Amino acid sequence: MIAAILTAPPGPKPEDLLPHISQPLLVLWGEADPWTPITGATLYRELAAQSEQVQFVPIPNAGHCPHDECPERVNTQIIDWLNSQVQDS
Repeated sequence: MIAAILTAPPGPKPEDLLPHISQPLLVLWGEADPWTPITGATLYRELAAQSEQVQFVPIPNAGHCPHDECPERVNTQIIDWLNSQVQDS
């Protein structure tokens, strides 16, 4: 399974897909992610700065799977974000 993931052809790039998203977007990113470092989140940070539809939240002391590593913080972020979407509609 892992070999198939590593050898599969790459899919579309986020910079190609993100301009087509019209729904609100919450991006949670582990600050200590060793595989996808937060320094690579520039695109998402810039998008969040330009659009009220996008929120970028770095998760301190979390790696690649913040939902597993600190579910309380991640769940709180998701619930707060969902509540804000309900209030905005």
